[in-house]
Amino acid sequence: MSKDPFRIFNVNEFKKWMESSSEESSEESSEESSEENLVGRSVSSNVSFKKLRSVSEVLDCEKALIEFHKKGGTVIEEEGKQLTVKTKKGCLKIERSYTSIN
Repeated sequence: MSKDPFRIFNVNEFKKWMESSSEESSEESSEESSEENLVGRSVSSNVSFKKLRSVSEVLDCEKALIEFHKKGGTVIEEEGKQLTVKTKKGCLKIERSYTSIN
């Protein structure tokens, strides 16, 4: 039986395909996140300063936030999805999804 691009759409086949692809992707992402330890790695912001201000928690002083946005920082602690990042001016906490690994 040849694969006809114009064949009738089968909902059951689509559901099976979605289930199998989501299982594969969740396995891959959990393996990646569990293997990768970011402590000691250099990270930078991948969001605007305004967004960064709203999603981060400054631990020392506001200048740490400015420094992180301009030059990035080094991860000193990782708790689940939360990172504690050290800059020359101080420390801040931010969710991993708002950072880029350098």
